Amino acid sequence: STVGNLTLADGSITDSGGSISFGDENVSTTGTLSSGTATLATGSITDSGGSISFGDENLTTSGTLASGAQTVTGNVTASATVSAEQLTSTDDLTVGDDLSLASDAAVLSLGEDGDVTLTHVPDVGILLGDTRQMQFRDNALKISSTIDGQLDIDADTEVEITANTVDLNGALDVSGNVTVGASLQTATIDYTDGDLAITISDGGAVTTSGNLTVGGTISGGNITASSMAADDIVAGDGAVSISTSSGAITLTSAAALNLNPATGSAVVLDGTINVDAGVVTNATSITSVTQVASTSLQTPLIEYTDGDDAMTIADGGAVTFGQEAQFSSGIQTAGSIETATIDYTDGDLAMTIADGGAVTFSQEAQFSSGIQTAGSIETATIDYIDGDLAITIADGGAITTSGDATITGDITITGNTATFGNGETISNSTDGTVLITAPTTSVSGDLSVGTSLQTATIDYTDGDLAITISDGGAV
Repeated sequence: STVGNLTLADGSITDSGGSISFGDENVSTTGTLSSGTATLATGSITDSGGSISFGDENLTTSGTLASGAQTVTGNVTASATVSAEQLTSTDDLTVGDDLSLASDAAVLSLGEDGDVTLTHVPDVGILLGDTRQMQFRDNALKISSTIDGQLDIDADTEVEITANTVDLNGALDVSGNVTVGASLQTATIDYTDGDLAITISDGGAVTTSGNLTVGGTISGGNITASSMAADDIVAGDGAVSISTSSGAITLTSAAALNLNPATGSAVVLDGTINVDAGVVTNATSITSVTQVASTSLQTPLIEYTDGDDAMTIADGGAVTFGQEAQFSSGIQTAGSIETATIDYTDGDLAMTIADGGAVTFSQEAQFSSGIQTAGSIETATIDYIDGDLAITIADGGAITTSGDATITGDITITGNTATFGNGETISNSTDGTVLITAPTTSVSGDLSVGTSLQTATIDYTDGDLAITISDGGAV
């Protein structure tokens, strides 16, 4: 035990079993301070110019290990704070809690030559230097900046961004396809060089700044265009309306312009139809005003498809047919039809109309309803619609019925006698007297006589003689 300085010129101080305590004094040596365990209760161990080496022993402290430069060849485990101007480890460095780079613009260098660095940007974040990459899984999934001003996000399959809203501020340049699961909201769609292609206004109206070519189908409520060229315009489930607020609508076709409504439907044209220096051909029919929503068809001439004149319409409305006219149904006219003959559809003569108006039928004539005429009908027979003979008219006007004749009205006979099949007659040879001539006259009901009944006998219904009246009145 000594007070003051202990100078050991050579040799060593060895603890033989107890402990060596220096109190609160300094230990200074130019040699080696070696022990199993060195405990420093207070104070510090200070390197005065050389180095402090602990060999392969552990260094344990609950305080601060501070030095200008510290080189550790083994593992360093710090459970408290390690403070150093430079800390170099040739092996793993394990930090059990926080690792703090406490200076602004601090740099964390990675790699043997420090080729990859993470630099602290004060009050902003961290900076990955130059063209270095942040990789995920492998080098096919990475974030980098290959040139100044450009951020690259690379993935060999898919980049998935999941969010309620993805807000991209700037032009979007997509070299591949764009697939949107719900809706794409944008005010304009431009070509790759920036030329405006499509403008979408509030409300959904779409305007193209140039021509619009569609390989498929355009459908919607209203389509507005200065001109339209299409292979097909199909109505779909609704009607198609082509209209203009001003000016004309022009349909130009390099070949035929076909209007094909559904079977039974009409082509409705409201207004005047003008065909300028052209011909309307291949029409199946031109229907009447009850079937066409127009007032008139104005043309001086209707021709057949080969150009032969079919109908000429004169000023005033008279129609003249250039050839025979065939009508598959009836003809209605407020005026007259002038023709010499009316034939059947196969050309057989049916009716001849002579000068003066007399009509002659070349075959039997069948009428489905009554005949009204201001003149007379000349015919030898009148038959039923199945061809059975009904009435024969003989030269001179005598009429013979081939069957029973039922007359619901009165019969007026301008002659004196009506003769029946078995020779019975009813005659009026004397004015006021009707004479019935027959072998037997039978009255099935009561017989009321206002003045007198003249007869020779009165019999019972079975023919038995009941009363005989003789000349002079004897009964």
